[in-house]
This record gives sequence, structure tokens and C-alpha cells, in this order.
Amino acid sequence: MKLILDKYVIHEVEDFDEDLIKEYETFETENEWEPKFVYELYGIVCHSGSMSFGHYIAYTCYEY
Repeated sequence: MKLILDKYVIHEVEDFDEDLIKEYETFETENEWEPKFVYELYGIVCHSGSMSFGHYIAYTCYEY
């Protein structure tokens, strides 16, 4: 499973980088934008409890 984090990451754009600013401003659909922060998701760790104690459970998948 692909995990795409582009919507949740602050992209660093310098004021002088006019080409990149235009690229961000002009894309209209997600199909026109090539994701930059794409990861293969193969595990999740869940925590239950409080900040000082609790339990962790890990779920993993080797088929992706």
C-alpha cells in the first residue's frame, strides 16, 4: 500500500524560486502533480494507555 503524505507536509519554497512557486500555483488536479513524499506502508504501531504507561501493538504486512 502506498502512503502519500504530500497533503500533510509543508513544502519548502524559497521566495526566489519562481518556477517552483508557479508549479504549485498552477496544478489543477492531483493527476497533474507528481507526489514527492511517497512511502510503502507495511506496518502500523498503535498505543493504548496514557503518556506515562500503556501497551503497544504492531500490525505488519509482508505482502505489498
